[in-house]
Formats: sequence, C-alpha cells, structure tokens
Amino acid sequence: MSEIDSNAGGPTHADVFAAAKLRAKGVVDLGAAELRLAAMSGLRMLLLVVLAGASLVVAWGLLVACILFAFAYLQVPWIYAALALFVGHTVLAYYLWVATLRLSNNLTLPQLRRVLGGEPSGTRGEGVPHARAALAS
Repeated sequence: MSEIDSNAGGPTHADVFAAAKLRAKGVVDLGAAELRLAAMSGLRMLLLVVLAGASLVVAWGLLVACILFAFAYLQVPWIYAALALFVGHTVLAYYLWVATLRLSNNLTLPQLRRVLGGEPSGTRGEGVPHARAALAS
C-alpha cells in the first residue's frame, strides 16, 4: 500500500479527533446553556404563578364583595346572600375536585404501565392497582 492510497486526501485521525472534540464541547456548552435557560424559565414561571394566584384571590374577593353589595342593594337579607354564595362556592369546589381527580389519573402513567405490564388494551382501571384488584375478585 502506498502513501497515496492510505491518505487519499481525506482527513487524518488527528483531524477527526479534533472535530469530534470540538463537536462534543459544542454539545456540552449547548446543554449547559439550555439548562440555565430552563432554570431561569422555571423560576420565572413560579414567580408568575404566585403573582397570578395573588391577583386571583384579590379578584375573587372583589367579586364576592360586589355580589354582596348587589344583594344588599336589592334588600335581600344577608343570610340568603351568604347561603347563595355558599352554594355557589360548594358547586365550584366540587367541580374543581372532580377535575383534579381526573387529572391525577394521568400521574400514574396508565398507558405506560399497560404497555410495560402487558395488560390488554381494554382493561378497566388502567394504572390504578386497587381498581385492578377489585376487578380480579
């Protein structure tokens, strides 16, 4: 084998190693930059959630005050106004509780458990061990 055949005008091993090293450094730098960006974004999101929650509490208080003022303006006894607000809050709390329970089912990763566990796709109570136990008995 001659020197021309072995080199053939292509990059040398040192060139390939240097390019790979440069590429790895670029990937590590990009990963570090994205991690910093993700951390800062997470912190900003947390701050915005706190501000949104505080704004929502103030807005809710103002809404309740306006409703109470409207009832007082219509000369409705305060006990009926309080009862109406109690019922409204109870219905809203129940709705939010049911929605939260539905969302919490996603936290058990039911489809992943089904695929990894080899359960048939039509199994009821996917991802909920106590529901599967109740179905089995």
